[in-house]
Parts: sequence; C-alpha cells; structure tokens
Amino acid sequence: LMKTAHSGPFVDNATMLHLPVIIVMGMNHMQYATGNVPKNVLDKDLMAELEDTSARSLVTDYMSCWMSLILDNGQCHFDLIYGAVTSALPFVTPFVAAFMLEGSYWFHPPCDCSQLICTSSDLCQAGSPWMDDVVYPTMNEWIPQRIMCGFGDQGNASIKVQHVNTDSFHPTWQVHPFHYANIWNNCSSSHDAECTLNTSTVTQNIYPLADKPDTGGHSTSAIEMRHKMKSRQACYEAINAGDVDEDLQICSAINQHSIEWALRNAPSRTLERYYKY
Repeated sequence: LMKTAHSGPFVDNATMLHLPVIIVMGMNHMQYATGNVPKNVLDKDLMAELEDTSARSLVTDYMSCWMSLILDNGQCHFDLIYGAVTSALPFVTPFVAAFMLEGSYWFHPPCDCSQLICTSSDLCQAGSPWMDDVVYPTMNEWIPQRIMCGFGDQGNASIKVQHVNTDSFHPTWQVHPFHYANIWNNCSSSHDAECTLNTSTVTQNIYPLADKPDTGGHSTSAIEMRHKMKSRQACYEAINAGDVDEDLQICSAINQHSIEWALRNAPSRTLERYYKY
C-alpha cells in the first residue's frame, strides 16, 4: 500500500497485512471469472499476457496466504505478501506520482478558499502541483502558465525576466466569489534578469461521475484540468516586451508536455504495451 506523504514508500507492516495492494502483471479482470465475457468487460478490459490457469494460480496463492495470515494459522509467511507488494512498486509509483502532480481530489480535497490564492492544510490542498512552481518547485519542469507566457527557455530566448506561478483550486465557472488568473507585479524591462514576474492561476479538476464508486472501470485520474491563465500578451505587457506574434500552438504544446511526462515516467513494460496495443 503506497503512502502519499514524503516519509516513505510503504506503510507499516501491520497496515500492509490488512490492506495489501498486489499487481499480477499480465493479468486482466476477466481472468477472475469464467464463462461468456460481458460486453462491457469485452470493450474495456486489458489484453491478457498470462494464461488463465497461471493467472488464477497466482491469485489463489496470494489470497490463500493472506487469509492464512489473517487467521494466524501458521500456513503461510508474511514474506510472500510483502514481496508481492514491494514488487508492485515500480508499476504503481508513476500512477501515484501522476495523481499527486494533478493534485488528485481523491488524495486531498481542494481548499477552494474565498481568496484568490489558497493555502494548503492537513484537510485540503491549495492548488495543482502541475501548475505551481512556488509551493511545489521541483515537481514539474514545465509549468503551463510559464509556457503560456513564453519567457526564455519556454519560448522567447531574448526575454531574461524570470517567472514563477502559484495555483489555487476553484470552480472555473464560479462568478461569486469570482476567481481569476492574476499578474501581481511588473518588470521595467524584458531584459532584466533580476526581475521575477509573479502570476497566479486557477485550476478545476474534472472527474467522471462513473468513477465515484471507485471500481476501476473508469478513469481514476482527472479527465480534464480546467485552467484560468493569463495570456501571453498580458505577460509581455507586464514586462514591457512589446507585441506578441500570434501562436496557435501554445495549448497543444502544453498538452504535449503532459504526454511526454507520461512517456518519461511510465514503466518500460507499460510503454511496451502502450505501443503494442
């Protein structure tokens, strides 16, 4: 069972015993069952890479061992469960990282405070790390608002002004109170490397209603991240950089970075299946 805090990758052994998460690589959902495959399963299930007999044998071993440990009848050793959970780490870690990067509402509910900029607490998360390099300076190399502004290595190399962005979760449709993206200061020259432009954005993660039962049949990550950002023209005006050449590829560049993040972080076997199927 994976932790979402920074204290370590696993919970204590007692919790792992009662709530183990084990990945049987190459197995699909239908291999838990027999008979005709329901249409919904046929449409959405993964392609199996294990024979049915092998897959069910592995599941039987894990389940019987776990029940023996719970019953404390001495028929199985905890090492089997511990080894299975730890071997899942390379597969599960990128998923946990992606959930944390988006600021998954299932991990921490959004603060949605009355102010423009929220502050995280033990009860809620202020904004999305995907959008924020102030509170989360090391989680994402490519901040969408920085791509939108296009300073330095994000677009226009002649611009020397630095740029940081803070993000907060708010409903993007809400008009009272009205939450919007903001530029908090100005720079006298676009060539001033000592000046840092401070911006803030608004994010709303959208999750499919069908995911509420959390059965795994639908996406458990956000299917859409709605953002309010300042335009590139507004960023240029704030640093006296003049007019902006029209660029119709900014949004696609932001989306492309999300795809590249997934390709960089996905386990090698997952990538193989992605390209294969």
